[in-house]
Amino acid sequence: MQSLVSKVPIMVVEGNHEIEEQAENKTFEAYSSRFAFQSEESGSSSTFYYSFNAGGIHFIMLGAYTDFSKSGKQYKWLEQDLANVDRSTTPWLLDTWHHPWYSTYEVHYREAECMRLEMEELLYSYGVDIVFNGHVSNDNHQ
Repeated sequence: MQSLVSKVPIMVVEGNHEIEEQAENKTFEAYSSRFAFQSEESGSSSTFYYSFNAGGIHFIMLGAYTDFSKSGKQYKWLEQDLANVDRSTTPWLLDTWHHPWYSTYEVHYREAECMRLEMEELLYSYGVDIVFNGHVSNDNHQ
């Protein structure tokens, strides 16, 4: 991975494998210390959710492993971030997070339903154009 990320810029979101305990029983330590995040620049107080512009796209990275409830910090940040998007400058609005809200894959079916129920309406109301997710794989581990 180092040979790729030393030459190609990437932005990341946390996933289920970062939950695994690491040194001193901490979780997400490697994730938070190995990558650069646009947290402060986008008004976020967390590396789990942040946004940035690239070309004509406003990218929003959401955290599936932090509070996503309507009363939580991430949701309030997301509302403000979406409200501040200038669609004349960045006409495309792209969101990404780890678990897909919709999938027919049995192993992870409806795994992120709680997040969907909290956030989906907000994303629709601002006309998000594209959503990218990961997590679903063809192996048998969970």
